[in-house]
Amino acid sequence: MRKRKTFLPILCLLTIFAGSPIANCAEKIVCAYYDISDDTSTNLTVERRKHILEQLRNSEASIIVLAGLRDQPMLDSILKEFNGVQFSKLLKSVESATCIAMISKIKPLKFEALTEQKYKITKETEILVERGFIHAVFDINGYIFHIFGAHLKDKSKHPLYNQYNMRRYEARRLRALITETIKGDKKHPANIILLAGLNESCGKAPVKDIYNRRFGIPKRLFDLRPVDSINVSWTTLNETLDEYERIDYIIISSGIIPEVILDETMIIENPNWQQASIHRPLIVTIMPEEKPLWSKNQLDVVFPKTIRSYQLNLGQKRKRGSEVSEQ
Repeated sequence: MRKRKTFLPILCLLTIFAGSPIANCAEKIVCAYYDISDDTSTNLTVERRKHILEQLRNSEASIIVLAGLRDQPMLDSILKEFNGVQFSKLLKSVESATCIAMISKIKPLKFEALTEQKYKITKETEILVERGFIHAVFDINGYIFHIFGAHLKDKSKHPLYNQYNMRRYEARRLRALITETIKGDKKHPANIILLAGLNESCGKAPVKDIYNRRFGIPKRLFDLRPVDSINVSWTTLNETLDEYERIDYIIISSGIIPEVILDETMIIENPNWQQASIHRPLIVTIMPEEKPLWSKNQLDVVFPKTIRSYQLNLGQKRKRGSEVSEQ
């Protein structure tokens, strides 16, 4: 199992667990996406909860978007044994059997539960995004960044509509919200992190609609494609097809790329991962201090076609905190 070192000074840890936000500590922030879905059941046994908590603690994340929750009591049972949480919010879903939630050891400056988002599935019919979207804004010593959380329509059949089209229209609605946020930031390209289960591979339209490669760099989004210790990027096991798939994502705006610590952005490995969920947790680590924007050349080298490449690491030992120099 790949182990992550703790970088927060004792003073910051005391601040967090004493119940105060981390706003006075200029330290790294870890954000995670974790879908705790289990194909066999939405019930949370004592044993499964133990393994979920192990995954959450191993991530060392301060901000987490959790998917695959059945209800508030299920979230509460996790929170009861997960220390330091300053904020939590579950988005109730009337359209799906599972919900998404945000839990955070940092109090957000602003939080929106976007549960009334609609799209047209036919010319005459408008329907709700099944699980809604999360939007939270954080302020760390004047460094502003946005977290969007989403878990798009899964591949189960819908009695009335095409499930693929539903997922694509949900992705378009999500992308519109992110684009509005980027446009609304006049001073600097907005610092945005999307933590999401998109339920498609990166070559499919719902994901490509999120990237939107036709946009200029300020509006384009970039796929961090976290990997594990052997540079493998799958996030879930599809037991029906007996295939490993990458359907969970961390996607970011160009504005926040300079602050991302690439070598501390990864898939959390654990030999017991399947005892918790059929998904593996993903994390991104940022240093919340504004840095110069990357040039187009830098972006093209590290994110060809907006998806992070690991070819730079072939034959090299991966080091934490490495930087990409101007080419």
